[in-house]
Amino acid sequence: MAAEHYPPHWLYQSQARDFVEPPTASVRQDARISDVVSVMSSNTSHVAVMQPDGTFSHLAEAHTIVQWFARGLSLSDRLPPPVPNASQTIPAHASVLTALSHMIALERSAIPVVDGDGRLLGLFNRDRILTRASGFLWDVAQAGAQGAASGGDSTGNPGTAMRQWQLAIAETMLDDEIPAEAILATITGINNEVHRRVLADAITALENDGWGTPPLPFSFLVLGSSGRMENFLDTDQDNALIIGEPEPNSREATQTYFIAFAERIADGLAASGFPHCKGNMMGTSPVWRKTADEWRRQIRTWVRRKEPVLLMNCDALLDMSHVAGHEHLAKDLHRDLLDMVRREPGFLRALYGIEEDHGVGLDWLGRLAREKDDFGSVAELNLKLKGLLPLIEGARLLAVSTGLTETSTVARFRKLCKVGVIHEDTMADLIFAFRMIAARLLRHQIAMRQLPGSSPIRVAHASMSRAQQAALRAALRDIARFRSQLPSLLESAAMRAVEVRAQD
Repeated sequence: MAAEHYPPHWLYQSQARDFVEPPTASVRQDARISDVVSVMSSNTSHVAVMQPDGTFSHLAEAHTIVQWFARGLSLSDRLPPPVPNASQTIPAHASVLTALSHMIALERSAIPVVDGDGRLLGLFNRDRILTRASGFLWDVAQAGAQGAASGGDSTGNPGTAMRQWQLAIAETMLDDEIPAEAILATITGINNEVHRRVLADAITALENDGWGTPPLPFSFLVLGSSGRMENFLDTDQDNALIIGEPEPNSREATQTYFIAFAERIADGLAASGFPHCKGNMMGTSPVWRKTADEWRRQIRTWVRRKEPVLLMNCDALLDMSHVAGHEHLAKDLHRDLLDMVRREPGFLRALYGIEEDHGVGLDWLGRLAREKDDFGSVAELNLKLKGLLPLIEGARLLAVSTGLTETSTVARFRKLCKVGVIHEDTMADLIFAFRMIAARLLRHQIAMRQLPGSSPIRVAHASMSRAQQAALRAALRDIARFRSQLPSLLESAAMRAVEVRAQD
C-alpha cells in the first residue's frame, strides 16, 4: 500500500469536532411528518429535529420515515418521540475512533455531534470521514465497535480487540516503507484510544457504584514514549492525573474520588494489555496524582533539589501528552514546567549529568557491542538502551534548553534545525538513524511473536544481514557524534537562558 493510501497518523489524535458538517436542514419537534418529507425531497438525507429551546432532539433519516409509516402515522401527523438510537449523539471532544465505532455499532451513516450544552454542532458523516480515514483506521474502529458489542475479544476485554490490529498495521506499514515515526504514532494513537475508553468506563462504573461524576475538571496524561507518540508494540503504563483545585471543605472527598478513579483506570488498562508500571509511574501513586497547584509546588521542589530520582521524574514529565479530560490543565502545566527547568541555574547540566554515560552500542573498535548475561556475553544488542535512548535524551535536552514545546523526537530535531541549533545535515542524519533503529526494533518485535520468551529490545546480530549491520553501525556513529557535541550545544543554550533571565 502506498504511503498516500494510509490515513495520516495525526488522524488518530483528531476529534469529532474536526470533521463536523453543518446540518443541511432542521425542523422543530412540533413539525409534521410532511415537513420532514418535504425537506428530504430537496436532496437531503438527514434532518435535525430540534427542541423548542434550540437543543438537539434527534436525527430523522429515510428509514425513520419508513418506521413512522409502519406505525400507522400519516403525513399530517406531528413528529412522534424519537425511535431507539435516533437520539444518540457524540460529544464534540470524542476521538474520531470513538465516533466511528459508535456509528458502526448503531449502523448509522451519520451521527450528530453536540457541544457541552447539548446544542447541535453538525453531523459526523461516514462518507466524509472515509475520504480521509481509509485503510486500517476503519478496521480498528470496526474492531472497537464489535468488541464493545460482544464484550471484547477472546479474553473478554473490548480494548484488546482494537490493539490486536497493531501487529498487522506495523508489519504492513514497514513493508510499504512508511517512516518509523508515523508507524509509532499510529500504534500510540490506538493505545491512547484504548486509554480513553478505559477512562470512560471507569467514570461510568464509579457513577453506577454511587460515586457520582468527576467532582472537578481533570487531565489524564501519558508520559514517556506515549507522550512522545513513540509506542512500540509492547508498552506498560506511564500516566499521571492533573486535578482542578477543590474547595477547602471538599478536598478530602475529591481526593477519595480520584484515588478510586485512578485505581479503576490502572486495572482497566492492565486488563487491556498494559502492565502496571514497575516504577509506579501511574495516577494511582500520589506522586503522579495531584491538583494543578500541588503539581507546580512538587515540580519546583524537583527542579531545585536536582536529585537523580527527581531529575528522572522531571525527564518523564517533559514528554507529557494529554489524552482525556480538560486539555488546558496539561498545556498550562507543561508551559510552567518548561519555564521552571530553563530558569533554574544548573538544572539542565544536572539532567545531562545523569544521562552522560548513556552511550551507543559500539565497542572500542567500532563494532556492534555484545550484551552481557550470567554466562559472559552474547551477540545481541539492546537497541532501546544503546540506540534510541541516547538519541531521544539528546533531542529532549536540546529542545527543552531551547524552549521548544514539541515532544516527539523527529519533531524536536526538525524544530531544532529550524531555529538554528543544529545543522540541516545533522538533522537528516539523526532522523535517519531514529527511523532505521526504530524500524529494526519493530521488525524484531513482530518476529519475536513466534519466539516466546525473547527480549523485545535485544536484537541478535545474526538476525541482520551484513549490509544491515553496516547501516546500523553508521547510524550509531552519527548518534555518538551528536552526543559528543551535546555539552557545547547545551552550554550555548544555557547562555541564551541567562540572557533571557537578564532581560526579565
